[in-house]
Amino acid sequence: MAWRRVLEVRPDFDRAHYRIAGCCWILATLARLSSAAEAGIAVRPNSRALYVVKADALEKRGRMYDARNTLQQGTAVASDPALLSRLAVAEDTYGARLPMLTPPWRNRSVHLLKSASAPSSGDCRIRAR
Repeated sequence: MAWRRVLEVRPDFDRAHYRIAGCCWILATLARLSSAAEAGIAVRPNSRALYVVKADALEKRGRMYDARNTLQQGTAVASDPALLSRLAVAEDTYGARLPMLTPPWRNRSVHLLKSASAPSSGDCRIRAR
């Protein structure tokens, strides 16, 4: 795979990690997808896309709570409205961690959403929580 050669030259290239993970997704090799996303996160811990890919792979493998935890880790390092929306949906579906206190990401999500120019329908759901 050509993207692996790119990583040999430049191991911190975010797009290469994302493309390798995407190729694994297409090939339905979910275990390899998780490990490819983890390798990318190790090099680029603030990459929103890699956290989403890893969470998707974990969900497809039936590991919903691990997927939710991955999204929580991602929101801790990358303040992104799309990632925060994914976490909100995961917590609505699978519950929040105990104790049931307001998670720190919710305060950041409200701030990000207020600063966004045109909120989407998903953004409104977060704001309404």
